[in-house]
Amino acid sequence: MITGVVLAGGESKRMGTNKALLKIDGKPFVQHISEILQSVCGDVCIISDDEDEYRFLNIPVYPDVYKNSGPLAGIHSAFKHTRSEFILVASCDIPFITAQIIREIAMHMNGEDAVVPVVHEAVHPLCAVYRRSAYPCIESSLREGKYTMIEFLSKIRTRFITLPIEKVDGNYSPLYNINTAEDYTSFLKFNKVLRADLPLLRK
Repeated sequence: MITGVVLAGGESKRMGTNKALLKIDGKPFVQHISEILQSVCGDVCIISDDEDEYRFLNIPVYPDVYKNSGPLAGIHSAFKHTRSEFILVASCDIPFITAQIIREIAMHMNGEDAVVPVVHEAVHPLCAVYRRSAYPCIESSLREGKYTMIEFLSKIRTRFITLPIEKVDGNYSPLYNINTAEDYTSFLKFNKVLRADLPLLRK
């Protein structure tokens, strides 16, 4: 069993407003990403301390157990509040993710604790699959105040997979995250291109 998890607990300081509620094609990012995850996973939940913000989606919203501890705490909460053996995580600020890419990541899970994509040498732990076997390490890392995702990934059985995705305009890919108003404005220009079957170029 696999559950799709939208991480929407960030403070969006650089954006100045809640990134999860920015819109793409008339839908809030969080709704758009949830629907893509539902098409692959079926069950979907949102991790956020602001349940009221997302009540309109009629999707379970779970708070962090470890407050102000970054995305690792969001992954911890997902395992804490669901019974799934696997969770497929997507942060709320990657609205150009596609079902095709999600399936590609999920199909590589074998005996590892995590499968994490790499695109043009950039590691994307917030668009990845995690197995419940990683949960004890997540718990111990948070208790020790160690919140860095890369450090955590070094402690578990992580499989890094290179996704040969072409960039648009030399910079943008479907896994690029939006942090600022400038990012948002720029990405809207490439909306149709990024979502028009931008190929996974199989070797």
